Amino acid sequence: MENYKLIILFVILNSVNSFGYEPDKGHEPLINTALKVYSECVTEPNLIYGINERKRIIQGDLAMDKGLKFNLIDWISLREEGVFTKKRRIFNWHFYNPERISYSKVGLIEQSHSRLWGDLIKGINKNNKEYNKLLFLGGIIHLIEDLTVPAHVIPVYHGPTAVKHLGPKQLEPLVSYMQNEGKEHSKKIADKIDSISPDITRLEKELLNNKQFCLAVQKENLSLTDIRLSVAQFTLEYLKNEIPNCPGVKWQDFWIQPTNQEYFGRYNVKGENPLFGEAGVLLSSSNNICTFNALDDRYLDFVYVLHKKAIEADLKILFWGTNNI
Repeated sequence: MENYKLIILFVILNSVNSFGYEPDKGHEPLINTALKVYSECVTEPNLIYGINERKRIIQGDLAMDKGLKFNLIDWISLREEGVFTKKRRIFNWHFYNPERISYSKVGLIEQSHSRLWGDLIKGINKNNKEYNKLLFLGGIIHLIEDLTVPAHVIPVYHGPTAVKHLGPKQLEPLVSYMQNEGKEHSKKIADKIDSISPDITRLEKELLNNKQFCLAVQKENLSLTDIRLSVAQFTLEYLKNEIPNCPGVKWQDFWIQPTNQEYFGRYNVKGENPLFGEAGVLLSSSNNICTFNALDDRYLDFVYVLHKKAIEADLKILFWGTNNI
């Protein structure tokens, strides 16, 4: 019976996008912009990132959500390619909080991306061809881009509501608390941040032809693990900022932190509180209020900083790849 439920859940996970930036609206424009900035930052000849190499990195990024399309050459030559199969999404989710990993497993399900991360590192190490290594580097980029989504690092579950009925019983509260507050979601709990497309014009205006930005990114020379940790910490710290024109109300008031041995926190939907991106009046933990219009400019400015951080992280990973692949 349990296996039957998991098969149904697998079908749902494949039909309902979940667990991070939408691949076409979020991940693809972010990595494309990062690659464009990277090509301006680097002046040395004979780099490994030509047109085909760029496509391979993008392919790896998007395959973490869409799966890797069958290709005979890949099927013969790739090692650890299973990390890109869509069925892995049933048992391996894309959330990550370095402080709560010990609470992330529920039965066979790993709610954090830790197993996927390990498999991607294995893929980089086990594949001999540069071209194939870049596919796994794209997967690493995907997971780190997701860390600029607050609900991924607090973390707060968003995704198919079917886990309430088809997953282990411990997953039921991840959906039922919203429904108890009248926030009914027929197919999935959606997070607006996942579907807000990056403001490419604004990002390129700030990042292209910016020598200081290029130098600052290259100077750090961090490991992949250090990049992951720094991005997660940035997002958690950024949430502590006060919302413009709303004294005493912070961005983190949209989310409730996990407690005790829980892996997931909650969206702050008590009473009439809006979800991030919605119109409404947010009541803070200190009983101050902040009024928003739908997709208020403050929402968009908040997400812009997160998108910029994702591109910065992508560049750090690309520079790591230049030196290590």
